[in-house]
Amino acid sequence: MTTKTEDDYRKIVESTTELPTLSAVITKINEATASPTTSAPAVAAIIQEDQALSANVLKLVNSSFYGFPKQINSISRAIVILGFRKVRSLALTTSTINAFKGREVNLDISEFWSHCLGTAICAEVMAKHFGLREVDDAFIAGLIHDVGKLVIEICFKEESSKISGIVEKRSMVWIRDVEEEVMDIDHSRVGFWLIKKWALPENLSAVTRFHHKPLLARQSAPLVHVVHVADIIARSLRVGNGGDETVPEIDKEVWDKLGLGAKILDKLFDETLVGLNKAEAFFDLIRQST
Repeated sequence: MTTKTEDDYRKIVESTTELPTLSAVITKINEATASPTTSAPAVAAIIQEDQALSANVLKLVNSSFYGFPKQINSISRAIVILGFRKVRSLALTTSTINAFKGREVNLDISEFWSHCLGTAICAEVMAKHFGLREVDDAFIAGLIHDVGKLVIEICFKEESSKISGIVEKRSMVWIRDVEEEVMDIDHSRVGFWLIKKWALPENLSAVTRFHHKPLLARQSAPLVHVVHVADIIARSLRVGNGGDETVPEIDKEVWDKLGLGAKILDKLFDETLVGLNKAEAFFDLIRQST
């Protein structure tokens, strides 16, 4: 249906000024946390350059989601307790959600981020359960997995309107299939271009690119597999809405690789629900950004 090629779409995403950018502070945080010699005070000093970001991170750290018995009053202390990568994940979470604040899109933005939050919580639960090396990145990986849907809404309004119209008319259609029908590409590829443009770590771009085709992932495959499943569990739990009502099947090879079964799925569902019940501070962040 499209008259544009994949290369046309990519060039638009890479060159447009319509898409939000992450603050320079986030770039500095990524660079600092990638170095083994960086100290907690050094990372804290970077985060504190952005007072709103610092306040949001501390609000999340002190929320019931983490349940620390004593108030954590400084970013340095948060880094000591949670680690560099977890604090980076929280900074990216707040920055990404806020980056799209005020954007006019067809999707219900609150429902969209709620689905992404459900995926993030489930991905973290799964990463801990399966002992992933990248456990501290699982949350943010789950949160940004569908960001390409917002890119389509912002950059390709004609295609977006066609997609939403088809989804509205057809019963139980998967939005990804409709994107492919209209554009010959889907939100996972478009989101990958944005994550590369934002210069985020490669494991996050891999998740965004391959969460619907997990067996194609060559880098960070376990994290990609976890987010693939977490996305489907969040859909099954009806947490928010990613633009359609369907619940895709878990890839059979991923199912086998992770050793999933009824008992494990029940445990993952239960622990995800526990996390969602403690995530009011994250839902507040979403409400404030819509």
